[in-house]
Amino acid sequence: MKKVLYIIVMIIILIIVVSGVYFLTKFKDSVVELGNDVTLNDFIRYGTNKNISIDLTKVDKKKVGEYFVNIKYFIFDYQKKVTIKDTTPPTIEVKDIYRSPNYQIDVHDFIEKVEDQSEYRVDITKDVDTSDFGDYEVIINVEDIYHNKTVKKSILHIAWVKKEYSIEEGNILKREDLVHNKEDINTINQNDIDKINKGEVGEYHLNSTKNNTTIDVKVMKTEDKTPPELILKSVTIYKGKKIKSTNDFIKSVKDKVSKVDIKMITNINYDNIGEQKIEIMATDIKGNSVTKETTLKIIKDTKGPKISGLSKLTVNKNSKIDYKKGVSSYDDNDGKTDFTVDSSKVNITHYGTYYAYYTSTDKAGNKTTSKRVIVVNHDKEDTNKLVKSVASTLSSNAETIRDYVRKNIKYNTNSGGSDPVWYGLTNKVGNCIVHAYVFDALLKNKGYSTKIIWTTDKTHYWNMVYLNGSWKHMDSTPGSRHSKISIMSDEERHSTLQGRDWNRSLWPEAK
Repeated sequence: MKKVLYIIVMIIILIIVVSGVYFLTKFKDSVVELGNDVTLNDFIRYGTNKNISIDLTKVDKKKVGEYFVNIKYFIFDYQKKVTIKDTTPPTIEVKDIYRSPNYQIDVHDFIEKVEDQSEYRVDITKDVDTSDFGDYEVIINVEDIYHNKTVKKSILHIAWVKKEYSIEEGNILKREDLVHNKEDINTINQNDIDKINKGEVGEYHLNSTKNNTTIDVKVMKTEDKTPPELILKSVTIYKGKKIKSTNDFIKSVKDKVSKVDIKMITNINYDNIGEQKIEIMATDIKGNSVTKETTLKIIKDTKGPKISGLSKLTVNKNSKIDYKKGVSSYDDNDGKTDFTVDSSKVNITHYGTYYAYYTSTDKAGNKTTSKRVIVVNHDKEDTNKLVKSVASTLSSNAETIRDYVRKNIKYNTNSGGSDPVWYGLTNKVGNCIVHAYVFDALLKNKGYSTKIIWTTDKTHYWNMVYLNGSWKHMDSTPGSRHSKISIMSDEERHSTLQGRDWNRSLWPEAK
């Protein structure tokens, strides 16, 4: 019995020891290369990662250093260390270059690409004398801040001409492309250049001679690998319409070698009102292609036609009006549309300003109505009626009539056009010509004999009125100079004109 009990106790102790060892040694510290992801598996010594969680928020995988992480396994918490190291040397791609004598070496001229997770520097490990023609070996060193180093070799060709040159089919080779300085282009024969430009893809050789030294230049003409240049534009159409062709989306397309095949990749949904992306591919004869994206906008027709040509129309009384002349109606969806004119509000027998109404309706039922100003000109009869109407409110006294004109027609620089009387009485403004003609018309309506008179330089107009058996000067223009003397003789009139005079042979004498 004691022996059995002993065995049981030993088994329990063994289980405890084994479990303790398992839990205490399951996790380990970790070392990770800079730039690599840090994961839970980096810390597990054995077993699976089930029922384990880890907090990596304090780890910066892009920065060398030591970081601590928290791991939780069942009810146990562990803290482990991860060391981020950089032991990987930089990668570098270099190229041979061609330069003219006395070239100042720049290490970056030799480098195609450098990659490293850390900061790095590049330099050349030995000086090179570039004063003479020749091929020189250049040792390029790139080293990061953790002293990981990569060394590459490149060749510096010192010559007036480039020993190797590559040009893609479709591009034009020029002599200056092959030399370092323009003054050396005559070392190359233009016929050799023309042969390459006209020739097929392949390897060409030509000679460049300077100072009795000849260099063989290799030109590689490579296949066209450049896709066409494609520029698209957006398109808007109305619901129910379709684009005519893919070319509707093309603003421009060109290729340096061949014609271009245009293909629409997108299937257009003409039932979808709104914008949709359209992909179009352009491919040249060499198979080089480019795909660009634009938009097609399908909209509902809610706008009526546009009616144009509705400028103000001025006509004479009782004239015949062609309301449709010069007018057109156009709808963005339907094109040219018909229109109707409602001129019922225009009274062609009476002067005034009226409106004619133009209406056009598209196939979708959208209606546009616009109005047009119609001005019916007055005639001489209208002027006479207006003069008679105004005169009927006035006495027959010439001075009263003159004062009415002065008070009711303000002064401006407008001479009243072809009918100063109408202009003055309807607009209540005008210059001295307007005042003189209005005063003349009102006086004649009252039975006076009158004449319109002006200075020799035509800078002022006024009236001569036959009063009480003799002619007198009267001036209806507002202003103190013209109202200084009411009824004037020639001498009095002259005294108010500031040195101006009139042709006295044309008008009677006023005493």
